[in-house]
Amino acid sequence: MTNRFKLILFDFDGTIADTSEGILKCVRYALGKAGIEETDENRLREFLGPPLSYIFRKNYLDDEEAAWKFVRDYRELYNPEGYKLLSLYPGAEDMLRELKDRGVGRVIVSGKPAAMVRKIVEFKGITELFDGEVCLDPSNGDPDKTGVILRAMKEFGNVDPSRTVMVGDREYDIAPAKKLGLFTVGVTFGYGTAKELTDSGADALADDIAQLRKVLTEND
Repeated sequence: MTNRFKLILFDFDGTIADTSEGILKCVRYALGKAGIEETDENRLREFLGPPLSYIFRKNYLDDEEAAWKFVRDYRELYNPEGYKLLSLYPGAEDMLRELKDRGVGRVIVSGKPAAMVRKIVEFKGITELFDGEVCLDPSNGDPDKTGVILRAMKEFGNVDPSRTVMVGDREYDIAPAKKLGLFTVGVTFGYGTAKELTDSGADALADDIAQLRKVLTEND
């Protein structure tokens, strides 16, 4: 028997690793430089998943220049040290190794810059467990992950959409993949809720890595 899925696209933050500590520390730093002191934890957690500039403009100041300054200030702290504040979800490394052994493609699809994704996986010692990464690129006019997913599918084997899976923890991962006809798995141990994922069209939900592993290693 062969694995049902041939290519698996993984969001990273909230799906493979809990990166919230580093992200929120750097969000607070950047907001502070903009003269904003945010004490509402729920508003801060809105930054976990979507592009940082989008949430800044949505919740604070709808000004493109100010939003990109916020992003630059965020990276001022995140790039040298904030990215190190993360932990892989228990079982994630073993799951990725099993998928590799089965010959299943494993690609990170992220809103982070590609150079930062590579820096993070190298820091955690898991570079070999992924075939590569395709990331949101404002210069390509990416408003969401739709174009990123398409590029990943083309670059890593041009696999039939019916044999491709998108795994993520937010609507920003699930909805674009559903539009493209991919099977989607929403993980409830990340930063989104089961309702958000279901409303976005997730075909399956996983409450932990063990459940996710079971879905992704199904045979034909």
